[in-house]
Amino acid sequence: MREDDRDVRVECAGQAVAETRRAVRVLETSHPPMFYIAPQDVRTELRPSRMDRCTVGGEEVTAQEGDFYGGWITAEVRGPFKGAPGTHLW
Repeated sequence: MREDDRDVRVECAGQAVAETRRAVRVLETSHPPMFYIAPQDVRTELRPSRMDRCTVGGEEVTAQEGDFYGGWITAEVRGPFKGAPGTHLW
């Protein structure tokens, strides 16, 4: 777990629903990073798969497969990650 000062932005229906430069980035085994955003910087629940666009440092995020987990996949991390078919017993 560490603080991340990159611009983390989440958009839905063309509107920013969260934006911060004080996110907390959490890494777990077999998962892409999760970005936690302070409540005062959020206007809704943030699951990348349910938003139009999520970015970290200007890079568009890919949502972790499965929609149970909320991992944010960027170019800086490599899988495989839990959530894809065949990973439920990891």
